[in-house]
Amino acid sequence: MPKPGGSHAGEPDGASAPPEDAAALLPDVDRPAAADPPDPAVRPPEPARADRAALRPDPVRADPAAAGPAVTIRDATGADWPRIWTMMEPIVRAGETYCWDRDLDDDGARRLWFEPAPARVYAAVVGDRILGTALLHPNRGGGGSHVANASFMTDPAASGRGIGRALAAHVLAEAAAQGYLAMQFNAVVETNVRAVALWQSLGFRILATVPRAFRHPSAGLTGLHIMHKDLTEDGE
Repeated sequence: MPKPGGSHAGEPDGASAPPEDAAALLPDVDRPAAADPPDPAVRPPEPARADRAALRPDPVRADPAAAGPAVTIRDATGADWPRIWTMMEPIVRAGETYCWDRDLDDDGARRLWFEPAPARVYAAVVGDRILGTALLHPNRGGGGSHVANASFMTDPAASGRGIGRALAAHVLAEAAAQGYLAMQFNAVVETNVRAVALWQSLGFRILATVPRAFRHPSAGLTGLHIMHKDLTEDGE
């Protein structure tokens, strides 16, 4: 069951929308000063391409390196578990994004996260800190094993650094490379709007919403989204 939260899937750190008239905020460096109003029939010269680029405000990037040291995403090992659990436990205790028991202990969480093969677990590492983790595995066995499922958790303290987006992109690429044809999330909590927005920005569609399927600790009964993304180039 995917649980994009804490994100489950990470929190969306995509670029913020620029002002509708961003050009109006740029300095008009090329129009000559004049005492008389300019002739409306005469347009000032266009700045060169390089100059125009220099005038644009820097976009807000979902690159984790933009706000600090670069993130490394690698396979997680058993030795990583203490650091993963330190990050994961507050998310589990909050009970806002995962259909897990809020009193789940260390051993129980480790068994849920470190599944046997073909499951893969990844860690997003910055310096010596693990700021995100993901579990990739088949959504179902047998005839359903060609569709992937994934769960994500990111450290809330690292929100805004692009950790969730970088981890999501890595896992989607890994799923495609491993031969999965699609990825499906079975239980994205409707109130986890940042995660929902992240997944939609990465091409996921909401197939259905199961009403009142999740008991949120503060919002009460809310829906669970079933989300899907095709991983093949031709969509077949």
